Amino acid sequence: ECKVRILPYAYAYTHQEIPIHPYTAPCPHRATLKKKMKAIFISYDQAHHENIIDVLTRMSCRGFTSFGEVQGRGSHTGDPHYGTHAWPSLASAILTFVDDDRVDPVLKKLKELDENKPLLGLRAFVWDTIATI
Repeated sequence: ECKVRILPYAYAYTHQEIPIHPYTAPCPHRATLKKKMKAIFISYDQAHHENIIDVLTRMSCRGFTSFGEVQGRGSHTGDPHYGTHAWPSLASAILTFVDDDRVDPVLKKLKELDENKPLLGLRAFVWDTIATI
C-alpha cells in the first residue's frame, strides 16, 4: 500500500513502511492531520510587516504565505487602506499554519504589536486545519 509522508515544504511517495510521523497518512494523497494545527490569518498595515515576520520567526513559525498589497478597512474602527489619493495607506496579509500550542503565544505577541501602535491596525483570525496534502 502506498503511503505519503507530508513534509512542511515537500512530499515524498514511497511503497515501503515509513516511520510514524505527525504528517503521515495512507493514500489517497490527502492527509488527515494527526497533530492539531491552526491557521492564523493576519491582516495589518504595511508598516508592521518586518515586525510580524520577526514575531513568526521568534515563535518558530517558519512557513507562511504573504499577500503583499491588500486593500480593506476594519469592521468597527480604523482608517481604510485603499492605496488611493484619499486613503493612501495599504495593508498586507499573512497566512500561516502553526501547531495548536503555538497559537496563543503568537496571538499574544501580535496583540502587543497592535497595542504599541493602535492607529496602524492589525488583526489576526484563527481557524482549525482539518486536512492537508
